[in-house]
Amino acid sequence: MTDEAWIKGMAELQCLPVQDDSKERKAIRGTVYRRELDALSDALWLGVVRLAIQRCRWLPPVSTLLEFASEVYESPMLGAPRLSEDTRTVEQKRGDAKAGFEIFKRELRKQGMDVDELVDKFSWKGRDPGQEG
Repeated sequence: MTDEAWIKGMAELQCLPVQDDSKERKAIRGTVYRRELDALSDALWLGVVRLAIQRCRWLPPVSTLLEFASEVYESPMLGAPRLSEDTRTVEQKRGDAKAGFEIFKRELRKQGMDVDELVDKFSWKGRDPGQEG
């Protein structure tokens, strides 16, 4: 999520009372919230904040906010984000897949695996994809 969305959401959550409002707890809470919730998109984060304000009497723990995230994500009424259309060309998709496969093979080699043998064993080249390997 962007810093702007993070700051907006945290500012809005300040309307909820906190059971322990010491400076140390505030600092720890902010760090933990950001670490655990940073993967949320801006829209999802702000939807979570909206639910927290509507449903909570106290500033909720991360676990509650993550539960709200699953609700927001599943509900179009709560502003669920939609996946954007993939605008890459077929060539770009193939290039991305090839690059990812090269990284995968490099990691297998680091673990001492014979990558070429594995690729040959599981390759579909020259046979029907439904055929047993």
